[in-house]
Amino acid sequence: QDCPPIARGRANELTASVQQILREGTGQAEAFHASVEVKGPEEVTVERLLERVLPFFVVDHQEYSVQWLQSHYDRQLEEAQSPAAAPDTAPPEASVRRSTAGESSAKRGTVFEMGTTSFDSGRDALKAVAESLGAWNWVFFRATGDVVAVEDLSVVAGGIGSVEEMQSCYEEHPQDVLFGLLRMGFGQGRLRRTKYVFIHAIGDKVPAVTRGKKSAQRPKMEELMGSYASISVTMELLTTSDLTLKSVVDRVRRAVVVDDDVLDRDKATPSVFSMEAFQQALQEEKKSRMEEIRAQRKLRMEQSEATSREGSAYSDRSVTS
Repeated sequence: QDCPPIARGRANELTASVQQILREGTGQAEAFHASVEVKGPEEVTVERLLERVLPFFVVDHQEYSVQWLQSHYDRQLEEAQSPAAAPDTAPPEASVRRSTAGESSAKRGTVFEMGTTSFDSGRDALKAVAESLGAWNWVFFRATGDVVAVEDLSVVAGGIGSVEEMQSCYEEHPQDVLFGLLRMGFGQGRLRRTKYVFIHAIGDKVPAVTRGKKSAQRPKMEELMGSYASISVTMELLTTSDLTLKSVVDRVRRAVVVDDDVLDRDKATPSVFSMEAFQQALQEEKKSRMEEIRAQRKLRMEQSEATSREGSAYSDRSVTS
């Protein structure tokens, strides 16, 4: 928390490189499931960390509290330290959901699956990304058949994990031609600025003929997404290494310079569109989503309690009569 802003910004620019090194060092080919930023030692406790990461994981149709997760975590530590390991007491259905290349709908282990927010229709997915603090900040569609209207869009995946999560999805679909919309926020509150990026991602295992045929859909896809959000940047990707936070932020910054000099659309200086400003905006989005999830849970709990009270009252009347 005492780190100077300039030094902090420079360090944040190394985040993607450090994550890549950590993945290689641990043999993890996929992106991390969640990331947490802490600003003091008091934030590094099991309870605080679990509370922060809970919204970014989903357990198949199950919801568990931080207290349950911490007790289960404590048992795992005890079992790891004990020669006679106790059997796993987690319910058999409690498995973290991850997407695979064969899944056609948006099913990733991220915040968007919590609560009731899961978008299978292209219209709902685009609306979620187009909103300034919408439930998703990215979405990928698969190029299939002739896309004429938004109803024809085939959702591959989406979420609140921004560029890193989008890159992971791209890695999982090497045989697909994907079209995506990415919302990039910079700054917080009244100082927040939002830019939208159209992404045309070609898997490295797509045959040349198929690549040309499916890529021909790009103008229509860009037109459909542009009807929901004002696109500032377009990117064509041939490898996953082209899709990094640094490359996207750089493209946005260059687009802002063009807007200022030629179109005079945005009075913000390029320095506003920095890695640090992006991280601030992303944390604001995740915080907003977490509050929404908590409100949904509270509402469901209140509805459940009201139903239970009505059932009890009905039973009492039946007994009396």
